[in-house]
Amino acid sequence: MTSFEMIKYHGQIYPSDIPLRIEEIAAHFDITSIYSELEVSLHTEYSYGKRNFNSRMLSYFYAILSAQKEGVPQLWKNEMWAL
Repeated sequence: MTSFEMIKYHGQIYPSDIPLRIEEIAAHFDITSIYSELEVSLHTEYSYGKRNFNSRMLSYFYAILSAQKEGVPQLWKNEMWAL
């Protein structure tokens, strides 16, 4: 059986009878903190605008650094990352 669950998106207001447990948060690789009262689904490949890939922490993750093109992460093209 397939189940469907609503995910809160960008602060949208939902009817009170719709249970929300998860919120999608755009947590780009250069974001330093996030906040949510719900469990989160991190959307790391949001391609709106270019990202910074020069943080010290990211220097340890070659797969992330090598998957970006002109400041936009394209990890979905990396088979090992997907696995």
